Amino acid sequence: GLHLVDASFTGTSLTTIAQDEGVPMEGDSTLHLASWTAQLHDTPLMLSTGSSATVRSFSPANTAPTSADALGDGTLYYGSSGNPTVSTTASYRLLETDVTFTDLAGQPVEANVLVHGFALVSNSNGALTLPLVNSGSVVDVTLDGAGTRVTLYGGQTGQSVQVPVIPDGDWTISSGQDVVLGPRP
Repeated sequence: GLHLVDASFTGTSLTTIAQDEGVPMEGDSTLHLASWTAQLHDTPLMLSTGSSATVRSFSPANTAPTSADALGDGTLYYGSSGNPTVSTTASYRLLETDVTFTDLAGQPVEANVLVHGFALVSNSNGALTLPLVNSGSVVDVTLDGAGTRVTLYGGQTGQSVQVPVIPDGDWTISSGQDVVLGPRP
């Protein structure tokens, strides 16, 4: 297991096995993981007031039948292929959602994306799968020193983000298209 007391832990993957609590969190602790496999725990995640955890892929297995997979007074953002039992003060399910990224002319770009603490890069077709909550997640997108901040929604198809960068080659600004060249907040 892993015990956090007023501490932070960030990692790619974690496996916990055969502890009463896989990750008990006390005080103002934070946990940030891409994936976590929690096996044979009474309660895999125990959050105290002020603690928060973000786990893109949460996979609890063989949890005690009388307890929850995540329990306590903290905040949990989690994604899962299963249906973990979550009983925290606040919890938000991360839904893996396809999004495309383009330049101002609508051509795909390889953009840098930051969402829920995960730093990702879209592929050469501008495509990327993001962990988003259905009520909306703030997403920061940057490319070549330009960027934008947008809210995207988990589980919605067809979402696209236009990064404010000038396209390569000739560029025709269509009637009705509003383009701002210069610094933006």
